[in-house]
Amino acid sequence: MDILFDYYKKKYHVVSYDLRGHGKSDKPQQYVLNDHVEDLHDLISSFGFNKPIIVGFSMGSYITLLNAEKYPEPFSKIVLIVTRAFRVTSAEDAEKEKDIASVSIQNFNLMENIDKVAVPAIVISGENDNINPPEEAKKVADALSAEFYIIPGEDHVCFLNNPQATFDIIDKFLEKK
Repeated sequence: MDILFDYYKKKYHVVSYDLRGHGKSDKPQQYVLNDHVEDLHDLISSFGFNKPIIVGFSMGSYITLLNAEKYPEPFSKIVLIVTRAFRVTSAEDAEKEKDIASVSIQNFNLMENIDKVAVPAIVISGENDNINPPEEAKKVADALSAEFYIIPGEDHVCFLNNPQATFDIIDKFLEKK
């Protein structure tokens, strides 16, 4: 996400944080997706941010969307990059995903309370994303009545491979009143 951070810090007050179990943050033995949701909510509350714009990539998009469902009032806009509607992990997949980060996102449904999201949103997907396929991201966009963008020829890290296309999409969205 550094490329997004570096680009947007020139024009906005930008905050980026390590997710629980990632980067330099604590590495607890167990946590679930809702722990991340509460972490983001606590961060926004503790800093006293007033209607921030939240940009979430992959797992960050799940956290962002679940926050907007549970706590819709804090946000002004949300940007979901390579998201998906739900994930059910098979026993075989669970065996492959023994690391803490994977366990925290094994089973979720982002569509259960999506009708509670009351902020403008956009959804961006990479055409060739095999982790969060565009058809999954489109389900989220449709449920939010959000604009949906596919970056042609790109995969799961579309914002790294084609940052300018990503910036152009986000900039257009941020400029809208």
